[in-house]
Amino acid sequence: MRIAVTGATGYVGASLIAYLVQHFQRYEIIALVRETSNVRTLEKYSGIKIMKIDFFDPLFLDTALENLDVLVHTAALVSYFKSDYTNMVKANILLTRELVNASLRMNVKKFIHISSVAAIGINECFENGSDESISNEQSVFEKWQKKIGYMNTKYQAELEVIRATEENLDTVILNPGIIIGSYVDHVYGRGKIMMEKILSKKISIVPKGGAAFVGIEDVLCSIVKAITMGKKGRVRLLEVLDQAKNPMTVEEIFKEIRSNSLNLVTVYRSLNDFVNAKLVSCLDFHDGHKYEIRQMELQHHHYIVCRKCNQMFEVSDQCNLKEIEERIKEKTGFKHIEHHVAFYGVCNQCEN
Repeated sequence: MRIAVTGATGYVGASLIAYLVQHFQRYEIIALVRETSNVRTLEKYSGIKIMKIDFFDPLFLDTALENLDVLVHTAALVSYFKSDYTNMVKANILLTRELVNASLRMNVKKFIHISSVAAIGINECFENGSDESISNEQSVFEKWQKKIGYMNTKYQAELEVIRATEENLDTVILNPGIIIGSYVDHVYGRGKIMMEKILSKKISIVPKGGAAFVGIEDVLCSIVKAITMGKKGRVRLLEVLDQAKNPMTVEEIFKEIRSNSLNLVTVYRSLNDFVNAKLVSCLDFHDGHKYEIRQMELQHHHYIVCRKCNQMFEVSDQCNLKEIEERIKEKTGFKHIEHHVAFYGVCNQCEN
């Protein structure tokens, strides 16, 4: 797999390059940087290719994206100063436009856009603290947000990606909050500066509302999941499980998908990936393994299965085994304990 990363000398880009080199040596990794970029932090990685290009020259850009599987676009200018607005338009909107257009021309298989929580709408009622007030991808981008340069340019950049999606480019948009932590020595983001100012009491004004924070390693894991799990057939696999009334066997899932992009072996592998990523649960029944979309803890449930007809029914009663899990955890020292329980009997229809 050939993966190119823009903004490879920046906070997220440099961290992603290091993460890919460490965990995915089999990938061909290309660091795309400006002609004036200092690449000393990248040169220590012997397994990557560094390309200095003019991002606004179509010939250079097309050459860089030739035979590319995935383009991860992390490059951006973050600023809340009005004087930087023109530069943000170029770095955030126009650069994204050039990249998605080149990706369409060069048939790049997937475009992953690292956007920001600043590009989604902010609910005005956030201060009431209810779950409904927390912003999400469906929140309306407000008029006042368009007056803030960074928010507006990241929002407009997303529109460029959405437009390319409608033109049949396979895209993923990620919206991390304020990123904190360090994956590469001496490479930090603005979140570190903010935290230091808060701890040193240099920030003395506390506005209304709140902010979203996320660790850099969580961001990197999300990007890798977008790279490795974002196949269209795999999305269909999750849709099938999400619409299923009961857990399904691998064969049932494969039959329901009817996809040319996934064979039975790939379905097995994809399910294993989803289980490891905690997106899907694997349940062990007497007739084999079955899979379902992983439930949140408050939605945790069990099933009762008819021994004669194998019909399965969800048991909606609250699970009381969490106390046993806690006792086991205390006695054994085990972490991340889970359980899967199935009840068996004969249903009314078979009994009659």
